[in-house]
Amino acid sequence: MTAIDSVVLEQAVVHQLGNPTRGEELKLSANPLSLNDPIVRGLLTRYFLHPFKEEEQYRFTHISNLELNEMYHYVSALFDKPASFMEQSALMAHFLYTKSTHANVKQGELYVTRFSQVPFGTEYVEAVGIFKSETKEPFLKVFPHGKSFEVVAEDGININKLDKGCLVFRQNREEGYIVCVVDNTNKQNEARYWVNDFLQVTRNTN
Repeated sequence: MTAIDSVVLEQAVVHQLGNPTRGEELKLSANPLSLNDPIVRGLLTRYFLHPFKEEEQYRFTHISNLELNEMYHYVSALFDKPASFMEQSALMAHFLYTKSTHANVKQGELYVTRFSQVPFGTEYVEAVGIFKSETKEPFLKVFPHGKSFEVVAEDGININKLDKGCLVFRQNREEGYIVCVVDNTNKQNEARYWVNDFLQVTRNTN
């Protein structure tokens, strides 16, 4: 996504979840991120939004009734009542945890976010973002040690490589919203739990 300078990251929370079939836990955060540091806020916004291609649009769907799509329900509740942010994010994390049973599903962090001033066509709209990081990469950190410097290796997230993401624009609610999706891991059909089992979205053909 381009032209994200206007976007305001209003709220964000991180939950950690694993694969229940391997005995890995779901750990819910008690509080949202503080977002007091404008540099961190800017880096997170870029990390979350940059990979999306606006021309590839999806919508939430359900075989019988759209209201029975869990993620559609949670996102709608969050749009209607932003004060329920933590409650809805926890419900999303629980739901993803129940869908993370395939052998190829990796442990990682789930980020739930709320944005305002997101460019959409000629408008600026609200959006809800759901993202999962699964891949850790080593990086080197240089720090002073007396009159010299030392280097240590740590594992972290590459902010240029989003593993999985979903951005829901507050548009076309009755048709299942306008949804953009990123899924850069577990692309083989049997492990596409992010798109098929968790989000339950279908590509827009309009």
